[in-house]
Amino acid sequence: MPSLESAYAQVTRGGEHLAELKVLHDEVAAEQAKSTVVEFQAEERAIDPGETVEAGQVRYPNPVISIRIRIIAGETANCFRSALDYMVGQLAILDCGTRQERTQFPIADTPKQFKEARRCSLKGVSNAHVAAIEKLQPFNGCGWARFLAILSNFAKHDDLILLKHGVLITTEKYTLDAFKPEFKV
Repeated sequence: MPSLESAYAQVTRGGEHLAELKVLHDEVAAEQAKSTVVEFQAEERAIDPGETVEAGQVRYPNPVISIRIRIIAGETANCFRSALDYMVGQLAILDCGTRQERTQFPIADTPKQFKEARRCSLKGVSNAHVAAIEKLQPFNGCGWARFLAILSNFAKHDDLILLKHGVLITTEKYTLDAFKPEFKV
């Protein structure tokens, strides 16, 4: 009897990895906040309309992304990819009555690639289930599937997933009137 127990176990494990990644991400962000320096240089002179002046600078070193974060990112991608593969294996058992070898959830960039992958990856899977899987392909606008394929393939075959922490700095433009003190009588 087919069961999605193994697929759900992989999804649960992937969720645990995501929770750990959030904690580690928050640690990197906190380190970034502690090491970011904002310096303002106040000029005591009149600024002409339309004139731009440099009011200061922001220095932010890039904190080190620990190797543990890179490992967990790859394990997370692989858990979710495995869950999809396990699901396809169970669909094959459900649809044709026996386990099929080398089934997997194909991720294809074109309809032609999907059609080719169907022959080997979706053996024993019914046309209705193949149609549902086809809707989840990058060529049908499912961007997360393409991203998952990139991450899991890189983590399995090339190296640890490369991560970089960025900083977003926004500025506002104010008139000098906004900084004039108000005198109340």
